Amino acid sequence: MKSGAAFVIETPEGAVAAPAGEYELQDGRIIVVAEAGIVAEVKEKVTEEEVIEGDEAAMTDQKETTQKVKSLIERTEREQIFEKGC
Repeated sequence: MKSGAAFVIETPEGAVAAPAGEYELQDGRIIVVAEAGIVAEVKEKVTEEEVIEGDEAAMTDQKETTQKVKSLIERTEREQIFEKGC
């Protein structure tokens, strides 16, 4: 299936144009319908490996940010202690 293709849903009354939204197929692909009955995009199945890689990247960014904040707090505390001691 490719973008621009018609996408219908089978109902007891017959086939009707699929409303806008995302639909997951049995094979894991996602069909994105932007306007009734017209396929806007087909997203490939997201593997567990890809999800884990994304999580690891986010965790690395979070660790770096946390370390920067800790460093800033430590410097500020040292400066305050130094100023009080003078």
